[in-house]
Amino acid sequence: MRITTLGTASPYPRPGDANSSFLIESRQARVWVDAGSGSLAALLAHSRLEELDAVWISHTHADHFSDLAVTFYALRYADISRPPLPVFGPPRWAERLRTVLTHTSAPSPIEDAFEVHEVGDGLTAVMGDLELTAFEVLHDAPCFGVRASTDGLVVGYTGDTGPCRRVAELAEGVDLLISEAGYGLVAPHEQPVHLTATQAGAVAADARAARLLLTHLAGADVDACVAAAEAAGAREVVGARPGLVVELSSER
Repeated sequence: MRITTLGTASPYPRPGDANSSFLIESRQARVWVDAGSGSLAALLAHSRLEELDAVWISHTHADHFSDLAVTFYALRYADISRPPLPVFGPPRWAERLRTVLTHTSAPSPIEDAFEVHEVGDGLTAVMGDLELTAFEVLHDAPCFGVRASTDGLVVGYTGDTGPCRRVAELAEGVDLLISEAGYGLVAPHEQPVHLTATQAGAVAADARAARLLLTHLAGADVDACVAAAEAAGAREVVGARPGLVVELSSER
């Protein structure tokens, strides 16, 4: 199982770093996880759109969603030929995208480019040998993290979330937890809709995650965030960077 970091930036892309986005590959499947600004170009350095089996959109904030618009143009109007690409996203994601793409009185035919699937908590989808299970997490928009499993290996991706029961369940026993830490080192005094690095580390430690990959750090000091997660008990903590590849083996 291979996980490639396509982007880590939040809330806007930085030079050489797209918004948070990952490519998860098993023996038989390739899934693009989140499609924020700049991530399509990053994806194309590793996979053609014709080779993708699905896209997973955790939520419809622009830094996780906006490159679906240019992907529509690529699939509908450019030099790419394939059947509609399955996209799994929160309720009404397709209608939100359609409002961006529609320029006339006629709605844009996004179903010509995308096979529309709406995610609910606990939904399971199978792509080849890769099983995807949705976990509804705590954010200020409907948001679904995902557990991706194959051949006895499990990767968990939190999407954006504050501390909650479902993110703890998502992380349980994973070989790799990809966790946002959008509050960096200090959370504001308000209802939490992101994790701090310390909270992400505690989630990983409590869930006995074998590895923790911190992302979505919003300009925070990466080394300091890694140290904070380690101090909370997480094992093998790494700060995500564009192009980072993690290989997981059932023989590990």
